[in-house]
Amino acid sequence: MIQNYGGILGQKIYIKGDNGFMFQLTTEENEIATLKGVDLNLLNLSIIDLADCKNLLKERYFPNFNGNISFIILKHENITSISSEKSIQYEIYEPFNHTKLDISICQNSPINIHIPNELSDSNQKLIEELNRLGYNVFDINDPFYTDFCAKYTTKEEILH
Repeated sequence: MIQNYGGILGQKIYIKGDNGFMFQLTTEENEIATLKGVDLNLLNLSIIDLADCKNLLKERYFPNFNGNISFIILKHENITSISSEKSIQYEIYEPFNHTKLDISICQNSPINIHIPNELSDSNQKLIEELNRLGYNVFDINDPFYTDFCAKYTTKEEILH
C-alpha cells in the first residue's frame, strides 16, 4: 500500500479495518492543509502535526536535500466522536523510497495530535455566550482564566 502511494497533495487513502478502526495514508502537507481548514476532514479523523520533528527528520535522513519534504503518515485510528475513547497510532515514512523512519529522535520535540471533539448543545451554548461577552475559552491566556475580576454568572438553563 505505501509502496504505491504517490503522496500527491490532497491524495488520501482510507481503508476500513476491524472493530471500528480506520487506516489513513496521507502526507504531512495534507495534514497541515486539513488543520488550516483548506482541506476537509470528512471522516473526522485526528490530525498529526509533526511541528519541529519534521526538521529533525529532514536533518537526520536528508541532510543535503534543500527542497521541501512532505513525509508520508500512516494512521490507525478508531472512529468515535468521544475524544477520551480515541486510540491513535501512526508511523512516518519518507516520500522517496517509502522507508519507515525512526521518530524516536523527536522524543524531545513534541508531535501535535489534534483530536476532533464534538461539543454538546449545552457546552456549545455556553461557549457562544462567553464569546458574546468577549471571552475566548479556548485561549488559556484569555482574561476569563487569568483575571480574577472577570465576571460571569452561569445561567441555569445552560447547565442542563
